[in-house]
Amino acid sequence: MSNDTDRMAKQVRDSGGRTRLTGGMRILQYVVGAVLVVALAVTSIGWYLSAHPGGTRFESCHWEGSDLVLGFTYGTGDTVRTQVNPQGEDVVAQLRVDEGGGNHTTQLLTGESRFQISGGPHPVRYPNGAELNCPVR
Repeated sequence: MSNDTDRMAKQVRDSGGRTRLTGGMRILQYVVGAVLVVALAVTSIGWYLSAHPGGTRFESCHWEGSDLVLGFTYGTGDTVRTQVNPQGEDVVAQLRVDEGGGNHTTQLLTGESRFQISGGPHPVRYPNGAELNCPVR
C-alpha cells in the first residue's frame, strides 16, 4: 500500500493528468545541476593547469652559489621572458616564449638567465607546483 500524500507533496497533477515538480523540487534540481557543472569546470581547469605549467619548460636549471641559472631554447624572432619569484622557502620560475615570424625549424638558439636569490639554493618549481631539478654546482 503506498502513501499518496508523500507523492503529492513533491508532485502536482495538472489538468492534462501529467505530473510536474513543485517549486522546492525544481529549485533542488537546478542546484544539483549547477553543482555538477561547477565541479566539472573546476576539474577541467585543474587537469589543464597540471598539463600546462604556465609557460614553456626550461631546458636546464642549476645553482651556482646563490645564483639561479636557467637555460632555455627559442627560435629566431621569438621574444623570451623569464620570471623568478621567491615565495617563502621556494622559488617560482616561469619561462614565456612568444613566437615571432622567424624560422623555428632550422635555427634553434639557446639562452641563459641568471638570478641572484638571497639565502642561497632553494627548491625551484613552476607556477603550477611542478618541481624543477636544480642541482648545486
